[in-house]
Amino acid sequence: MNFLFLLIIAAVAAYLLRSPLKAHPSLFYSIAAMLVLLYFFGATFGVPRWLWMPLVDLIQKCELAVALFAVVMLIGCLGKEQTLYRRMKPIRAELSIIACILCLGHMAVYLGSYLPRLLGNASINSNVAVAFGVAVALFVLLALLGVTSLGIVKRAMSSRRWTRI
Repeated sequence: MNFLFLLIIAAVAAYLLRSPLKAHPSLFYSIAAMLVLLYFFGATFGVPRWLWMPLVDLIQKCELAVALFAVVMLIGCLGKEQTLYRRMKPIRAELSIIACILCLGHMAVYLGSYLPRLLGNASINSNVAVAFGVAVALFVLLALLGVTSLGIVKRAMSSRRWTRI
């Protein structure tokens, strides 16, 4: 139920903020990065419970990133002739990048949790090693997809190269 509520809020916020998001995407990228940094700070040093609990839902559980990715996918499902599609399509890349930033922050925390298990023991559990390898591969893939969604990168790449990546 919480996720459905968050999905609705994310969709409405994306719709209402579509003009500023398109005009100033770096501001929204910075806000996402600050949320991730606040989460890292809270995980490392602690923050008050009233601040930590929303961070757990939004970043640790990756709910905000998934909600934004869902909004991006839902926009893609709309008919091209629909008004909502024409209004929302221009911000799909920006929403994806924000979701990537949030998701990469989520993944970085969990990747970091594998390191003590891999480096601390003389004998490494094969399940942990495989899980770490898969997590690193997914992290790299998501980072690559996020970077190639940036306007400056898309303009610098040929469409053939972008499609191959």
